[in-house]
Amino acid sequence: MSRTFKSLLFIALLLGLCGAAVALISAFADLDLTTLWRNPALLPALATQLLVALLMVLVWRVLLHSQLRHPASWFDAGAQVGMTLLGKYIPGKIWGMVGRAMILNRRGVSLGATTQVLVLEQVLTLSSGIAVSGVLLGFLWFPNLGLLFLAAALLALPLLVALYSRITGPLLRLTTRALARQFAIAQTAELPTLNRTGFYQAFAGYTVYWLSSGIALALHVYPYLADDWFTHAVLVTAVLPTAVLAGFFALWAPGGIGVREGIVVGLLSLQLPLEVAALIAVVFRVVCIITDLLIGALALAYFARHPESAAGETRPLEQS
Repeated sequence: MSRTFKSLLFIALLLGLCGAAVALISAFADLDLTTLWRNPALLPALATQLLVALLMVLVWRVLLHSQLRHPASWFDAGAQVGMTLLGKYIPGKIWGMVGRAMILNRRGVSLGATTQVLVLEQVLTLSSGIAVSGVLLGFLWFPNLGLLFLAAALLALPLLVALYSRITGPLLRLTTRALARQFAIAQTAELPTLNRTGFYQAFAGYTVYWLSSGIALALHVYPYLADDWFTHAVLVTAVLPTAVLAGFFALWAPGGIGVREGIVVGLLSLQLPLEVAALIAVVFRVVCIITDLLIGALALAYFARHPESAAGETRPLEQS
C-alpha cells in the first residue's frame, strides 16, 4: 500500500470522525449548525482561505529563489507544497519533507541544499507562529504585555538571523542524517547558510499567512462569533498558530490529530462557551483536511503530467 494511499485513507477517516463530532455537538449542544451553511460570511471565508493557500505557495517560491536560486513556477511550487501536505498525515512527521526532497532532487537540487531550505522553512514557521500568538494574546488579555511581546519579537528577529548558523546547526545535521537514510546515500555535512533578504521576506509572508488563517476560520464560524466578532477573531487567530505548532511537535499524531483540537478547545473555552469552542475546533480540522486534500490532489495530477526533471544542480547562497 503506497504512502499516498495511506494518507488519503487516513484523511477519509478523519473526515468521518469530524462528521461524528459535528453530529454529537448537534445532539447535545444548543447550537443550530445549519447556520454554517447559511453563513453570510461564507464567500469572504472561502476567498480568505484561497489567499491562505496562495501564501503557502508564495513563501515556498521565495525560499526556493532566495536560498537555492531555483526559479520554480507557481504550479511546480504549489505541487511541491501539496505533496508535503499529504505527507504530514503519515506518522513520523518526516514524510512530507522526504517527498519534497525527492521532488527537488528530480529538479537537480542537491540533498544538502534541500535540507537547508527545509530546515529554514521550519524555523520560519515556528518563529512567526510564536510571534503572532504571543503578540495577539498579549494585546487581547494584557495590552501592555502585547506591546512588550511586539517589541521583543522585533528585537529577536535580527538576533535570530545573526545566530542562525549556531541555532540550526544541530537541526540541520539531524535532518540531513534522516533524509540521507531515506535516500540511502552517504551523509553530507554542510554549514547552515542564509540569505537574509529572503529570510525577512519569508517571515513577513508567514506572518500574513497566520493572520489570514485565523481570519478565514473566524469567518467560517461567523454566526457563532457575531456578538463580538473582532475580539473573537483576534482570539481565534492567536490560538491557531499555537495549536498548529503543538500538533507538529506531537510526533505520534499524524496531522496533529487530537492535539490541535485539544489546544483550540482549551484556549477558546476561556472566553467562549465550550460547545462553540468544540465546534470551531472541528471546523478548523475540516477546513485543514479539505484544503490539504484539494492541494494534494492538484499536486498528484500535476506530477503525473510533468514527471520530467530539470538538469543541473543548484547550490544555496552564501550568507549575505
